Amino acid sequence: MKITTSYTLKVYKIVTTTYIMKVFRSFEEARKFVRKLGLKSQREWNQYVKSGKKPDDIPSFPPQTCREEWKSWGDWLGTGTVATQNRIFRDFKSVREFVRELNLKNASEWNQYVKSGKLPNNIPTAPNRVYNNKGWINWGNFLGTGKISTLNREYISFQNAKDHVRKLKLTSQKEWREYCTSGNRPANIPSAPERCYKDSWKNFADWLGIDTKTKKNKSKKKLKK
Repeated sequence: MKITTSYTLKVYKIVTTTYIMKVFRSFEEARKFVRKLGLKSQREWNQYVKSGKKPDDIPSFPPQTCREEWKSWGDWLGTGTVATQNRIFRDFKSVREFVRELNLKNASEWNQYVKSGKLPNNIPTAPNRVYNNKGWINWGNFLGTGKISTLNREYISFQNAKDHVRKLKLTSQKEWREYCTSGNRPANIPSAPERCYKDSWKNFADWLGIDTKTKKNKSKKKLKK
């Protein structure tokens, strides 16, 4: 009887890594060189590093290589930009006082102002986040318009609102819309009652107090004539 034995041969490849200690320029010299490149952000710096144009004696990731001298990307690139988390902002009251003098009407105009580049460095671009629990109420309070976003408004009860609206003697949904845009509507009565008073809402005829039966009879009489 012939016995066959199989063997598994494992070959281990030993790889030795040789670490080469790089010698970099001094931080001041490296920063001086980098600032002349005119890069404006960390993203542009990373693209420059990947391009292969960076000299070998300038580190690819200076925050780690130059820990002792490192301040920020704005300092490294020469833009002066400081990361939001590292900025020191003015207190909420002084910022609000400054912003109110700009006469901006809403958050959209605020964003346009931020994009214009006129915003001082010690005022945050997102004050609603930076000053959360530090004085922030809403955009109306911050800008000085007094406006409150629809989501945060408090309205009077459906019945009280309906009683007020019926006294206006409006005869159609179109007239209601015109009234809402006239500026005469109280802030505690919604412009879209059908959404705010979903549980109590019936229709605009009920909201305005229009007698639909009387309306129908009048239209029938006109047709007969």
